[in-house]
Amino acid sequence: MKQDEPNGPSGPNGPNLPAMLGQIKQIAPGVYRHYKGKNYFVLGLTKNTETAEVCVVYRPLYDTDWAHLMHRNADMFMEQVLLDGQLTPRFQLVKD
Repeated sequence: MKQDEPNGPSGPNGPNLPAMLGQIKQIAPGVYRHYKGKNYFVLGLTKNTETAEVCVVYRPLYDTDWAHLMHRNADMFMEQVLLDGQLTPRFQLVKD
C-alpha cells in the first residue's frame, strides 16, 4: 500500500488512525455511564500491534460475574445509539 493511500475500515490495516486521533483524545480516564445505565471506569486506551485497532480498556463499577477488565474498540465506544427514537452516546463521561 502506498503511504498516501487512505486506510479506511475496509483497508488491510484497519481504521484511518490519523483521522481518529481527534475523537480518541476525547476518551479520558474516568467514570462513564453506558446508555443502559450502568457505570464503568475507563483506564485508558490500547492499540492492537497487529491491526492498529485502538480500543478502550474499562472495568465495571457494579457487581458482576466478570469483574475483570473489558475492552471495546474506540469507534464503537464513541458511537451514538438509538434509544427511544433519539440518538444518544453509547458511553458518556460522568466523572473524571
